[in-house]
Amino acid sequence: MIIPKKLEELIKKEAENCEYLKLDADSRADIHFALSEKYLRNAEDLLKKKDFIQASEKAWGAASQVV
Repeated sequence: MIIPKKLEELIKKEAENCEYLKLDADSRADIHFALSEKYLRNAEDLLKKKDFIQASEKAWGAASQVV
């Protein structure tokens, strides 16, 4: 895939400004793990309320954070 030069420059500039990308791998993993736990708790609460659609969205969000 060929990325136009202007787009490539914009991506690099945004990456430099992104604090997340400046973190070490362990810190980024901790963030994703915490988000996954949060989404799982939300999914459990929504299941108790029988809001299955939103619960499945939160469960999917938890899974995506783990990946």
